[in-house]
Amino acid sequence: QRSWNVQAVEKITDRKRLETLLKSVDSSYELLSQHRIRLQTEFQERNKVAVMLKEFVMHQKEQLRSVESRLTEYQGKLQKVQAVRSQLQSHLNSLPDLTTVTKLEPLPEPGSLFGAPDD
Repeated sequence: QRSWNVQAVEKITDRKRLETLLKSVDSSYELLSQHRIRLQTEFQERNKVAVMLKEFVMHQKEQLRSVESRLTEYQGKLQKVQAVRSQLQSHLNSLPDLTTVTKLEPLPEPGSLFGAPDD
């Protein structure tokens, strides 16, 4: 690594040496300019990515709230379905077992249900 001493430049009297030094300074300046441009571009890209990530996180949080809300809603519906299922099972259990019934009374004739009374 070179150490540049500005006062040493004033002591140089050889034109060729000054031109070589000037080319070296110009080359270094160009390299620094290109590097600064790359850093600036990277900084801008990182800022864009940061904004995109912030928006993504906000969107994910909104989706999470929506999904949690739907989950709560569906859990409530599931509890209702389980309650109805339990009531239905209880009702089924209270019905008589028709396989054990040996003889059923015959149903009345439709005419006797809707006919005029015999007086």
